[in-house]
Amino acid sequence: MVSPPQSTNCCNPSENSVEDLDYDVSICVANYNMSDTIKESLNSVLEGIPSDYELVIVDESDDGSKKNH
Repeated sequence: MVSPPQSTNCCNPSENSVEDLDYDVSICVANYNMSDTIKESLNSVLEGIPSDYELVIVDESDDGSKKNH
């Protein structure tokens, strides 16, 4: 499993400096009720990208997916 980067606080951008938000790659993953596959999906994405990245997960699930990532 690939280790995720340190989280930034996207909900409060004032806590992040401009340098913290400068990535080589930005990826947005939309999740809706994928609790059975979310870990596998995220690991697959992380294995195929460079080390300097931003991963945004949009999750509106009601199936417990949020607990799995």
